[in-house]
Amino acid sequence: MWNLLPEQQKKETGLKYANWAVNGDTQRKNAAHEFLETVNGLSYLSEDVLSVELTEALKLLYNTHLGWNNFHNEPPFAKLIRKYIPQNGMIPDSIIHQYVKVLFLCRIGNGYGVSTLAEPIYDELIGKFRDNEIKEFLHSFSDIEISSQLCFSSCQRNLREILAVLKTHTSNTIILRAIDFIEKKHDKQFSSIAEIDDYKNILKQLS
Repeated sequence: MWNLLPEQQKKETGLKYANWAVNGDTQRKNAAHEFLETVNGLSYLSEDVLSVELTEALKLLYNTHLGWNNFHNEPPFAKLIRKYIPQNGMIPDSIIHQYVKVLFLCRIGNGYGVSTLAEPIYDELIGKFRDNEIKEFLHSFSDIEISSQLCFSSCQRNLREILAVLKTHTSNTIILRAIDFIEKKHDKQFSSIAEIDDYKNILKQLS
């Protein structure tokens, strides 16, 4: 039944959830949330609610990624995040930075690899990146948490896989130039790519 509903009615369901949450109607709010989760409709939550809930889900995945036995523990949180992302990949601007960083970190993994069961989900979500998310991704190389992981050969290989996907999802010439610039560098240069003046100049054109 949910799949047959018009888009407007799906959005109204998300707005009802927001109204019940604001008015303290816990019973209806919880029931609506359970319903939306069951029908994979969490992406229809209002922007404010979506920002809050997706932020919390990203925090859970981030902390799990940094924690013990992360390869085994990441998949449930990756699946949770996927439930909030619509087919067009659009997410609130306020959480793009966190969203891109967490997916970047999890998809390149660490010196031991990537969570096997979560990897297809990361690929699916990264494959929905629009230009805004790709721009954030390109700026993320200056983040110490990301650059430090790019010292590992496994992370370097995974980065190349991400770049191969991203360049097929944009027609922005500056973005493509930045991706091409990274791809032409040696793997060992990835961790310091943000310090290269030519790369900095390309990024200035993205702002």
